[in-house]
Amino acid sequence: MSKKVEFEPLPALPDLSAIPDFEELSNVPKVHNKSEAPKPESSNDRVGNFIAYFYDLFKNVKVKELGEAYINDWYRMTNQDFKDSPWLAIEKVSVIAENDTLFMLVYSELYYRHIFNKLQPNLESRIASWNACTKLFEKILSDEFLIKLLPNQWIWDFLDGYSSQFRSFCEYHATLGANKTEQIKKIYSHENLWNVARVLSNIHSLSKKAKSLYEEQQSEDEFSYLNIVYYCGFCLLRINCELGDYYHALSALQDLELSTIFKKNILSKNFPNFQQSFLYHLSFAYLMTRRYPEAIKVACVAILRKQKTNYSDLHIQALFATVALGCAFFPQKLEESIQTILSKEKFADKITRTQRGEESAAKELFQNACHHFITPFPPTGYFEQPFDYSNDALNSQMKTFLLEVQQQSVVPALKNTLKYFTSVSIDQLSHLFETDLNTLKSQIFTSKYKASKVDWNKGMAIKNIVTRNYQFESEYHIDRNFIYVRSSTSTKKYHEAYIEQILRIEETTQQLESAKNQ
Repeated sequence: MSKKVEFEPLPALPDLSAIPDFEELSNVPKVHNKSEAPKPESSNDRVGNFIAYFYDLFKNVKVKELGEAYINDWYRMTNQDFKDSPWLAIEKVSVIAENDTLFMLVYSELYYRHIFNKLQPNLESRIASWNACTKLFEKILSDEFLIKLLPNQWIWDFLDGYSSQFRSFCEYHATLGANKTEQIKKIYSHENLWNVARVLSNIHSLSKKAKSLYEEQQSEDEFSYLNIVYYCGFCLLRINCELGDYYHALSALQDLELSTIFKKNILSKNFPNFQQSFLYHLSFAYLMTRRYPEAIKVACVAILRKQKTNYSDLHIQALFATVALGCAFFPQKLEESIQTILSKEKFADKITRTQRGEESAAKELFQNACHHFITPFPPTGYFEQPFDYSNDALNSQMKTFLLEVQQQSVVPALKNTLKYFTSVSIDQLSHLFETDLNTLKSQIFTSKYKASKVDWNKGMAIKNIVTRNYQFESEYHIDRNFIYVRSSTSTKKYHEAYIEQILRIEETTQQLESAKNQ
């Protein structure tokens, strides 16, 4: 007979009546119907709430909070919700902002700038963006309210976007050929659409206004008006470089102390690439104005300020190509790390070939060093038969540069030959170079002019800071049929020191012998 199995009794359950419900702990009311449950905030609601909050800060002139909302929330929401789509439509924002004209000017600029930065703008967007930027500039220049309210970072983004949109429009216009006649007609139906004179004038005017406000207040805080002056100066430098007007590119900085941008770290906190881009355009402007020592100096500073130099970076490659071109025309000793990379990337061979006047090497270096060039107006014959002229600006700059290379190619040969003479007839020199007299005279005058370089001492970029630096170790001039050469560097006269020491030894020897005989 099987044995009966007995189980122990289960323990008594605890009294749960004293424990509060979860809803009571979380202060959430009980939901008996699923349709009554709170729904998560949608993307449209979140954007609408942000626009309402943004407008409230703008309306109540809360400068600090407005800057924080722009720097933090605007960028964050752009990356989260509007990577591949435009921001909230202007008509919808107008309802939220109670049709506030001033706020809508600011938002319209933000709206179209986002389209240019993240999306592919069409012609209608380019026209609308130009109208929005023009009206905003007019308001900023006529009233000090906006320039005092908007944060410096927003003003920099606005100016940077404004100059970028101008370049984008010029590149777009250059690609419109014969099959785009409707777009061409639409462009010229709008007067002064992205006109280069208006673009430069607006930035110049903003710079003058900010400078006058800075001189009145002498503010040294983060939102100094002096920063705006530097932002405008850099945009003018970049636009004029893209237009190929290097003199006016440097003239845009004539009232600015270049060292200030580093001492006060303008834009370095929020825009780490600003200084690199500024120095690159400055070095290229120096290069194209034949101020080779300054081009090399500024480009080397830009390379060394980059903490982690990676040659695969296109920006770094452009700086190294600028240094190589400067050294081809004005050889000098470089910092060891820069010289190492130049040797590693086989720049030494390209420099030597460029000095000899080889176009292939010069073209390769120039294409690596140069930025995008733009043509603000269509060339002659465009309106009779539209065509693509997108490469005309680059070809024009390349042609001018190769002419400089050919002229510079005679400098090293004359330099190496004339250092052995104090005077030589032109007939003898023409025989050495195997060329006719007229060609040789032209080359001599060219080399004398090309060997004289403008050097930067201190202060402004172009104003009252230049001296003449002669590239040759000897100076020369032509008198009738002779070339007279004079050394421009002082050489130590070692023979005089040796003779003086020999005489002292002889005198000492004689004194010792006379003392011995006594």
